[in-house]
Amino acid sequence: MSSSFLITHVHIIDEQGTVLRNKTVYLENGKIKTIISDISGISDSIKNNAEEISGAGCILTPGLVNLHTHSPMTIFRGIAEDVDADTWFNRDIWPYESVLTPEDIRAGAQLAVAEMINCGVTAYADHYFSADIICETAAEAGLRLDIASTLFGLSGSFDEQLQQTRRLFKTWNGYDNRIAVRLGPHSPYTCTPDQLKAAAELAGELETGIHLHVSETREQVEKSLELYGKTPYQVIADAGLFDLPLIIGHGIHLTQEDRALLNLDKTMMAVCPKTYLKLGTGLGNIFTEPEELPLAVGTDGAASSNTLNPLEQARLLALLGKNQAQTGEAWDAVTVWKILMNGHKALPFDTGKIAEGAPADLVLWSLSDIITTPLYNPLAALLYSVDPSHVQYVWVAGELLKRDGKVLLDTESIISEASERAESLVKRGRGNTELVF
Repeated sequence: MSSSFLITHVHIIDEQGTVLRNKTVYLENGKIKTIISDISGISDSIKNNAEEISGAGCILTPGLVNLHTHSPMTIFRGIAEDVDADTWFNRDIWPYESVLTPEDIRAGAQLAVAEMINCGVTAYADHYFSADIICETAAEAGLRLDIASTLFGLSGSFDEQLQQTRRLFKTWNGYDNRIAVRLGPHSPYTCTPDQLKAAAELAGELETGIHLHVSETREQVEKSLELYGKTPYQVIADAGLFDLPLIIGHGIHLTQEDRALLNLDKTMMAVCPKTYLKLGTGLGNIFTEPEELPLAVGTDGAASSNTLNPLEQARLLALLGKNQAQTGEAWDAVTVWKILMNGHKALPFDTGKIAEGAPADLVLWSLSDIITTPLYNPLAALLYSVDPSHVQYVWVAGELLKRDGKVLLDTESIISEASERAESLVKRGRGNTELVF
């Protein structure tokens, strides 16, 4: 059973970007039990038994969601810099991935969860292989995880991979109400239409969803048109993926016709602008009529985005949107905050709300330092000014994962192990792979 907490004299920013001033919030048994304006309405029994945390100078928000990442790839952070996408994938990342060991993957996953907790992330959607290790790491850290074990059609063992996902689902789905399992075909360019259909059929049988990469680059769209006479969006539509809960990683190079295929009740697009800027893949078409798109925020892996901070990605999204529109009135703070909060809607945990009875997945941000003073607009301060050092407390299901600005994991050991594994990886060198970007 979780401990109880009484957060006093705190300003709240809810999932709609509304600022609620000077509230007291009581957390009990993993839930938000009470939100009240006058602390005198809190009983003496609660005051005597709950841990009181002063919210003066702070903002309480829902936890952040990283809706598209590859957590073990933190082991590759900085290994392939200042290159184009073709070189990044084909010369560096996929050859190095071919020589990864379980120890490498665990070290990368542990480093990732520590970083995400530090940034205020309470739930993440991961897409990678060795999914059992990722599940174990998330469970040990206490984060919520939506895991899609990567299915590569080019490997020649697609049916076996499907059965491995079935076993993963049986073992981990619903674990402690913090882990959910879905199908993870990599993309329409590494899986055939028949393989995508097979993944959709198994997802339907298991009553779960799909998470895959779509239309990351203009070249992928052109190659799909050459091969199938269809865009990648049309390929996955024909495979039945839009009938299921669907997380699209990237999806930025979509056509006007592709927009009509989106099932807005079941689809969420996780955009990762830092990756597009780093690899020079273009910004796609998401800045045209963005209100028509189900946008959320991911970070991609640290190999491309370097950091796993969704707030940093949201900041870039806002600034790029203003630049594309050529007006500072576009992509305002409330709009971008709602996009950031949309990640909760794609996941099955019922999180993302600050309301009585909601899960206590929360972040307490300190906004009383040099770069956030004066505090005219708390939401703008979050979006444009803060960094992970401002994250003072992180709760998942009422359980503290960061306290007084310190992640409650053995971060020294995590950093040491990741550094040793990275040194070993470089000594091993690149391997061989059949994957081609």
